[in-house]
Amino acid sequence: MRRSIALLAAVAALFIAACENDVNRLHPWGADSYYGPGNGYDWTADTAGMTDKVPALAECSLDEVNLWVLDTMWDMYLWYDQLATGIDFRGDQEPDEFLHSIMYKTSDHFSYVAKKEDHDGYYSGRYYGFGFGFRKLPEYMVYVTLVIPGGPADTAGMRRGQRIVAIDGKTVQEIEDQNLWGTVTSRPEDEKEIPIVYVVEEAGEEKTLTLYAGDVTAPSIYKATTLTVGKKKVGYLMLKSFINSTNDELDAAFAKFKADAVTELVVDLRYNGGGWLDGSEHLASLITGGDLKDKLFTRLTYNGKHQDYNSDYHFKDYSQSLELTKVAFIATGGTASASEVVINGLKPYIEVAIIGDTTYGKPVGMNPMNHCDYTLVPITFKLANADAYGDYFDGMPADCAADDDVTRDFGDPEEGSLKAALSYLNDKTCPAATVRSWRPGELDIRTVPYQMGWLF
Repeated sequence: MRRSIALLAAVAALFIAACENDVNRLHPWGADSYYGPGNGYDWTADTAGMTDKVPALAECSLDEVNLWVLDTMWDMYLWYDQLATGIDFRGDQEPDEFLHSIMYKTSDHFSYVAKKEDHDGYYSGRYYGFGFGFRKLPEYMVYVTLVIPGGPADTAGMRRGQRIVAIDGKTVQEIEDQNLWGTVTSRPEDEKEIPIVYVVEEAGEEKTLTLYAGDVTAPSIYKATTLTVGKKKVGYLMLKSFINSTNDELDAAFAKFKADAVTELVVDLRYNGGGWLDGSEHLASLITGGDLKDKLFTRLTYNGKHQDYNSDYHFKDYSQSLELTKVAFIATGGTASASEVVINGLKPYIEVAIIGDTTYGKPVGMNPMNHCDYTLVPITFKLANADAYGDYFDGMPADCAADDDVTRDFGDPEEGSLKAALSYLNDKTCPAATVRSWRPGELDIRTVPYQMGWLF
């Protein structure tokens, strides 16, 4: 059985998936459910006046889906004992709204419900949109941060480092002041023949770019290159997410690093919100391998009802593993979940440096479960490394502060974060830097592709 464990952080929703075959065979109203024996729930005293143990509901109706959400949360949720009793699932709430109303908000900022098609599309790297991301800075400065190779934005000439001046005739200041970001950056599929016109500034010159929305297939790796720094060969890897294609992409990148005799490595996770946990294990094993084979990488612990689901992930050794003893990770507030697991899992064994800013802080994981055309992704387990450490809800702090220099491309040795990483690897010196911190949620964009990975 493939261990399908995912960790994905996002603007309003952060994911994880594990042991899908086992989880998916659970049914509502089972022996350990919200309505089963031993939970103390008294239907006869319920203010909603429902006296049946299992109400008769139309399959896939909102009430039936919300009841499934509630039942699954009672069974699998890491904080199931914090759920209220007497919850009325009936009404007109959409499943994601219902889930948000019952989840344990003190610790849970992550659980969510999505359409199954959107959830599955993310892990295939597929979505409908334009294929780029941007970041807002003070004084109405907005820069393109990443562009998906071969996507509509790439085809139109959009590049990281361009400053967005106007969109469809509205200046950035007008868009910001009128809160129009969600409107000007999206195009419904039935209007995809209508372009969005961007004016961008690059190298002091303005350019007009015409973008048409379409189907986008995003890779996991955005750049993999070998840099010559003095007499050393340093690998640079910009990894955006841990999706279905990640392991194959990583294998190809590390085979090239090994052929280039790379002795030091910078892994750029600045925009990596997470994904499959086996991708985390794979990356960590490619960095190390050798003597770390079979040693504990990360431990998963479920709630008291499902201790039989507890499991360990271990390092492996591959032909392209580099067997490094130190590595630098570029991180920001957008570095979350599966990407944080890589960093935390390596720390007990090799020298690990975080360059940039404090990470997001998500030391818990989720199992996706399907019902009708919905996927419920609740927090179901906590994570810890070989030192039994996993308490980084406030994020992991940087060893060397550096700014995300959005004016330069990935892999440019003069880009602020990479320059600091190369310096730190060389002699642990850290260039002075003013860090413009950010966390997902800066932009109030509610399209699903954006929520699942900060892309348009």
